Amino acid sequence: MGFDRRLITSLDELAELSAAWDAFPAARGEQADLYDSYAWFQAWLAAIDPGDRARVLVPAVFDAGRLVGLLPMQKTGRGRYRIAGFGYRPRYRPIVDPAAGEAQVLDALVEGLVEGGASQLELLALPDRDPLTGSLESSLARAGFNTSRREGSSECFVYPTGDWKEHCSRFRKFHRTVKNFSNKAKRLGELQLRTWGDPGGDAASEGFASYVALHGDGWKGALGERMLRHRRELLRAADRRGWSRLYELQVAGVPAAAILCFRIGETLIAYSTVYDQRLAALSPGSIVMWLAHERSWKETTPAIVDYLPGHGAQKDQLGVERRALVSLTASRGMALSPLAHRAGGLLRRVARRMGAGAEASTPRAGDHAEGQVERRHVEGVPGLVVVESELDPTTELYLAVAGSHRSPKKMKDTWQEGDRWLLVGEPIAALVRLSSGETRPLVREIVFTPGELALDDCLSAVAYAAGVPIVVQLPSQASRTNGSPVEIHRAILPFPGTP
Repeated sequence: MGFDRRLITSLDELAELSAAWDAFPAARGEQADLYDSYAWFQAWLAAIDPGDRARVLVPAVFDAGRLVGLLPMQKTGRGRYRIAGFGYRPRYRPIVDPAAGEAQVLDALVEGLVEGGASQLELLALPDRDPLTGSLESSLARAGFNTSRREGSSECFVYPTGDWKEHCSRFRKFHRTVKNFSNKAKRLGELQLRTWGDPGGDAASEGFASYVALHGDGWKGALGERMLRHRRELLRAADRRGWSRLYELQVAGVPAAAILCFRIGETLIAYSTVYDQRLAALSPGSIVMWLAHERSWKETTPAIVDYLPGHGAQKDQLGVERRALVSLTASRGMALSPLAHRAGGLLRRVARRMGAGAEASTPRAGDHAEGQVERRHVEGVPGLVVVESELDPTTELYLAVAGSHRSPKKMKDTWQEGDRWLLVGEPIAALVRLSSGETRPLVREIVFTPGELALDDCLSAVAYAAGVPIVVQLPSQASRTNGSPVEIHRAILPFPGTP
């Protein structure tokens, strides 16, 4: 079989091949992968600098004018080439038309690199479970490359064995845990799943702003500019192929968590889960993950659910299949050891970056600057209704969520003996925790429900209800005295039962 080989450096020429390119991953059964698509490649190009784009080159193989294989690379030096997308992707594969002769196409791709002057190759994070990995290694050897193989991180996935009910039974512990989480969250309001990308529904890219907002409110912080461009373009490109899925969990109408997924052929990829850190006590990330899976099963049961390489609470429970990712370093006419050592270090750095989200984050500021405190004595003024709370379990959960505590128990461990809570307003506009001070009640914590209640009005009402002036230590830029200021939280959920 004779093939035509081309070494493509024109990004416009690659764009002309996008439809044929994107057809290959979806046709690979359980090996179908987002990272093999032109949609992903295009999004990566949108994120990187022009100078990096200029170093992209792609050996391509054609059979009677029909595209049958690609091996996207970047030039890193004279005769030196590395996988395209390094630092943005957790794994890499050669891209081959499943209907073509695998070995012959790979041989032709490697020969194309040789004709382009390649003498050193770094092929990082190839899935050991993919037959193409071993075939590529053989093609390199036939082309005269000396190769070294090293294991890095591991993939994390599962092969579903039945319908949704059977899947829940298989992961009974996780299913039961999510059910408990959901029941707890429902005490604070109705749970709803908003969806984008479902067949016949709105495009996933239309929900991107919600995903970005939740990312910024989560532990990862705001997306860096490059990763923002990358994910925005990825959703748009994958939308055009019908691959993108975005699901948002709402609690009492408030966005709590979101998961970005991709359905490519028989593969479901759980790409990114984000949640509002202020709602961590409700475990919204686990809830939205499981609800998204249930929704995906309603389309068709996937052949494989891919949780991407790495470890985490959800990955380790659900991704029961672990297979190695390997790096192949190859050279013609030089010693391998320095190159192999360098590639091993690169692979480990990729794994660390992908595990951390591979994105620049913006730290979130606290409510006050430590050590800057103003001590005030507040006189009572009649106005708002103030009553003492009996602190039922629902109110305790609400306070834990508002204060970003992991649980009501952990929250109560921070209180002092004798602390009591007052409910301010009707409907409730604030909750205030008081301690018995040396001479007067001391305000320890204030939780404002969504609304417009002013701090001074809240404090004056509490002092009037207490019957004596109260003491509050407020954060102040004007004072540099030591002290522990009042904790002020602004809840994003309405108080339970509020219309």
